[in-house]
Amino acid sequence: MRKKKKSGRNTSLALIFFALIICAIFASILVKVLLVVKSSKFAEGPTFSIFVSNSKENEIITYHKDKNSISVIKLEEKVGDVYKFSEIPVSSVYYSEDLDFEKPAGELTSDIFFGIPRSKNNLNTYDGIRILLMSKTINPKDIRRKEIPKELAESQRDEIFSSLFSDPKIAQERLTIQIVNDTGEQGIGNRFSRIASNIGGSVVLVSSSEKNMKSGIYTQNSSYTAGRLSEVLNFPLREGKMGGIGDIIVVIGQDYKNLTKY
Repeated sequence: MRKKKKSGRNTSLALIFFALIICAIFASILVKVLLVVKSSKFAEGPTFSIFVSNSKENEIITYHKDKNSISVIKLEEKVGDVYKFSEIPVSSVYYSEDLDFEKPAGELTSDIFFGIPRSKNNLNTYDGIRILLMSKTINPKDIRRKEIPKELAESQRDEIFSSLFSDPKIAQERLTIQIVNDTGEQGIGNRFSRIASNIGGSVVLVSSSEKNMKSGIYTQNSSYTAGRLSEVLNFPLREGKMGGIGDIIVVIGQDYKNLTKY
């Protein structure tokens, strides 16, 4: 009888140990899933855009979540830095020599998600699943195509981008935006001004400063516009107004290169 009790205890300990291992594995998987979901960009704003290139051709594929449609912008010129070229919210970039731009948007999305060999892709897995499902349910009639010819003037390029990326919630709030360039570099303020304008913002002034301020979105009151600018630029929200003329003041400090892709 004693041997049976000892054997029973060993079995119980083994079951407990096995259960702990299963719980640890489940917890590890859950943490990884939560981290992937947390780093997702799909929930931010009304659009989700991917820049895709096969070295010969370049396109920006945009999934319009509020309209359940897709727009494909073909860029005829070679693009080095898509963030500085487009001044729009680009969520991911994808490079592969094997990409075939003749394929429908749904099939191209599948290639991007499943990953073609010898590719470079920073697409979040959760985001990939979302755009893959979305691309499979969109009517082909709701896929629009536009071309940006080589050496098109910036103003004309911005007209195309703003027609596709203007955020109606930003337009509805009608908050004014002031851009302050505190980097000591020329042209940075105007570039950020175009970013804000292309997503529907009303920029009333672009100015410069030499106060060595930290980059941030300064506002006295919380708003969708300020939050969206913070998401796009990856600048922290900072409470308080700085005495400017805008409802929201975007300060571009010397630390901006460590924060944003633009």
